[in-house]
Amino acid sequence: MKLREVSKILDNKLRANIAESWDNVGLLLGDYDSEVKKILLTLELTRDVFDVAVKEKADLIISHHPLIFSGIKKVVSSEGDNLVYELIKSEIAFYGAHTNFDAIDGGLSDYFAQKLGGQNIKVIKSPIEEHGICRIFNIKEASIEDYIKHVKSVMKIDNLRFSGNINDKIKKVAVVTGSGSEYIDLAVSNGAQLFITGDLKYHFALELKEKGLNILDAGHFDTEKIFPEAMHKFIRNNIEDLRDIELIKSEVDVNPFEYR
Repeated sequence: MKLREVSKILDNKLRANIAESWDNVGLLLGDYDSEVKKILLTLELTRDVFDVAVKEKADLIISHHPLIFSGIKKVVSSEGDNLVYELIKSEIAFYGAHTNFDAIDGGLSDYFAQKLGGQNIKVIKSPIEEHGICRIFNIKEASIEDYIKHVKSVMKIDNLRFSGNINDKIKKVAVVTGSGSEYIDLAVSNGAQLFITGDLKYHFALELKEKGLNILDAGHFDTEKIFPEAMHKFIRNNIEDLRDIELIKSEVDVNPFEYR
């Protein structure tokens, strides 16, 4: 199938038009007339991911985090590790599915909530949002300490940060993958007893603790590393037109932080 057609199908099914205004999604690089037979799914394009794409002879990379956010002034081989140049040279196209995939039904937010055992999963959004990325759901009553153990087990997380009362019993949880601290008030106002996201800042966490709120910072990477499996499931369940295209889930996505 031609990249032009694949891109149109993805734009439609992934609802590229609902991405945040600051975001940069859709086909960001590629030859419309090239053939797409194999797609690599990844959270982020890194040198290691690029090497896998070349080794696997992928024609297209679908990434959660866009390769291009701001203006590019140079695309030349002498500018260090320039992956835009390398993709063009290797004739590999690039497609970004970011805030739109967070928001759509069956996208990353829903998949994360399902992974955590959520029941009766609902979208909640602020008055200024047209499409919400925050999810709230019910769980079987448990102490926060026990639920944290569950989160660490299911998501394969060794370390995370918690602020609140570890002994509280909870039945309702809200989540925003990646960086979502701005959604805490929305989550609490909708009845969330625990809010899970990443990238919480110290002073904000201190303020929340003073309010007696329960916050779990599971990390930006660790809440979004499931993107390849989430996208794989979404495409296979919702995009029949791409059934003949091979999908590869990247297994080399790496957290830039190390815990010592």
